[in-house]
Amino acid sequence: RSIADLVASLADKSLLQRTLDTRGETRFNMLVTIQQFALDRLRNNGNETNARNEHLAYFLDLAERGDKEMRGPSQAEWADLLESEHDNFHIALEWGVSSQKTESVLRLLCALGWPWVVRGHYTEARSWLDKIRALPDTGNYPAIYARTLNHIGRYHWTQDNFHEAHSLLEESQRISLKLGAEGELCLAEALNWLGLVVLFGDKDRNKAKSIFEYSLGLNQKWENERGVALSTFHLGILESELNHDDMAFSLL
Repeated sequence: RSIADLVASLADKSLLQRTLDTRGETRFNMLVTIQQFALDRLRNNGNETNARNEHLAYFLDLAERGDKEMRGPSQAEWADLLESEHDNFHIALEWGVSSQKTESVLRLLCALGWPWVVRGHYTEARSWLDKIRALPDTGNYPAIYARTLNHIGRYHWTQDNFHEAHSLLEESQRISLKLGAEGELCLAEALNWLGLVVLFGDKDRNKAKSIFEYSLGLNQKWENERGVALSTFHLGILESELNHDDMAFSLL
């Protein structure tokens, strides 16, 4: 029997409940007692680890595809889709941390960086970073770890937690510099957000301008259009703060 037939059979027996999400898509839920019974059977059969690993792999793939789509013309649809799977992402992260799948959970949290800032999941993201940083081998994945620090550093800046933002973004900067050319795009991203922290937190406009220009140069070197646009945008904000209206208008 096909998977669709099996799901339909479970739904017909009321072991699964059909609902519609905010996008009008069909979803299936279980009563907690049935879910616990099913989980117990999975454990007793020795299949829980495999099922949870496949669940983590599926939602990691979904998040990474969504991360790319969120930077394109379908961002609104993907923001809704990823939000509808919030509980599944939570479960995947929980399993990944508890089973010390450090690379996978770093990639997952990093991929959720932009979708979660759009939906305002700041506190949850920071909490997951703390849990992941406590794993023994986080330092074995410097590139993805640095990118994740950029996201959480941006979250802190968004909420005016300038000290925390400084700390995380400067840590990312140090890691990216050690990676050499491999880390330059991540460094450019870190500088883009660090410049805002310096501009609005430290009130140091000259230093902020230098940081944004450094970021712009790196993004231009790697022909990273999105990064170039972001650096230029931030330079426009800086010129606006200086009341250089014509220059700000031109850059923005």
